[in-house]
Amino acid sequence: MSRQYKDSSSFKMAILSGIFLCCIFTILTFLLYRFDEGVLLEQKQEMIASDIIVLQEWYQEGGIAKVKDILRKRTKKNAEKFYILLDDSRNYLAGNIEEMPKNALPITEGLVRFQNTTGQKIDAQIHTFPNNYTILVGKESEDTRFFGGLIGPLIWVCIGLLLLVIFINFFISIYVVQTINVIGNTASKIMETGDLSKRIEIDTKWDDLSYLAQVLNSMLSRIELLLEDVKRVSDNIAHDLRTPLTRLKNQIDSLPQKPKEIATCKEKLLQESDHLMSMFNGLLRLANIESGKRQVSFKTINLDDVLNDVVAYYSPLAQDKNIRINLNTLPLKFTGDRDLLFQGFANIIDNSIKFTPKKGHINITMKQSRDNLILSFCDTGPGIKAGEEERIFRRLFRSDQSRNLPGHGLGLSFVKAIIKLHQGNIFLKKNNKKGACFEIFLPT
Repeated sequence: MSRQYKDSSSFKMAILSGIFLCCIFTILTFLLYRFDEGVLLEQKQEMIASDIIVLQEWYQEGGIAKVKDILRKRTKKNAEKFYILLDDSRNYLAGNIEEMPKNALPITEGLVRFQNTTGQKIDAQIHTFPNNYTILVGKESEDTRFFGGLIGPLIWVCIGLLLLVIFINFFISIYVVQTINVIGNTASKIMETGDLSKRIEIDTKWDDLSYLAQVLNSMLSRIELLLEDVKRVSDNIAHDLRTPLTRLKNQIDSLPQKPKEIATCKEKLLQESDHLMSMFNGLLRLANIESGKRQVSFKTINLDDVLNDVVAYYSPLAQDKNIRINLNTLPLKFTGDRDLLFQGFANIIDNSIKFTPKKGHINITMKQSRDNLILSFCDTGPGIKAGEEERIFRRLFRSDQSRNLPGHGLGLSFVKAIIKLHQGNIFLKKNNKKGACFEIFLPT
């Protein structure tokens, strides 16, 4: 069942992030406005105060007449400043304001705001000279709105950015929910049908969910392959066990009555039983290797010594068939399990001796590349039949030419598991000449 968008955590996070951004935007706008107004009012107050100080200096120098003369000149040149000078009886003496405002309201300490007859808002400060002369010095209050001219466009820009962020969050959350629904629906179909061949559809690769889908697809491929291996192994076991079990049944059914014949029959039954036990023990050993538990016994070893020991062990068997083993090694160190590597190399050489005809030869070489140790095992036997290149590494697989030879079809499976345990790979190399050629790559 697909998850509804309104019930998803992505939708809820988009809503919460939108509300959070709105709150942050409102608080920042308010603080910026208040900060701007306070700073500019303080600057204006300092300008008015400095203007009053200058007028005080002119008063000390030339008296009130000098102040009146200065005010006449200033009001003619500067229409942004407002003045009114009154005598001790509150009579008008000079300035561009006709009378002292009666509706002035304090806005800060020492600074008042009023509206003149033309409707202008003025911020002003009142100062009293000696002999009770009073002067008012003011500036238009719109000057304190330096930010006011920008706050409107800035608010719209911020609202646009806020809406853009909300829409981006909205569409991202839709994408997340849709992708999760695709993954969930695919998993549900696999559970309902048991069809592991289904895969999660991936349209993009830029996000984490696409990466997760790729990993899940790889996991499904691996599970499908493992289940196919289990089915194949089961089929092979059933095929390989049918013949010895049939022989066991027939021999038990036809047990002789004479003691001497019973002893002979008993020996055959034990051989069949040992063959079956050997097969199952081999499967258990292979499972143990593939579990990776043997890595605890890794040590630094001389890989050339391991190969020399394997060749020395199989030399008598090779000599019986007049097969020459050519060994070309390098003194190289490697970290691994010596016993397992010995067993892996031994399985390859054993197969080569088994299938190589008399007077043939086996070439074993070792070389080092930038990142790997490369070991080659090539023989002059019949080679691997076309179409069986990958199947030879499967458990219990036996080609037609090996059906009549002793074995369980686990040798190369052991080799591949051992090499994989050592973080390496084994490949069947294309050989232009007659025979099989295996290459093993081990990391340096």
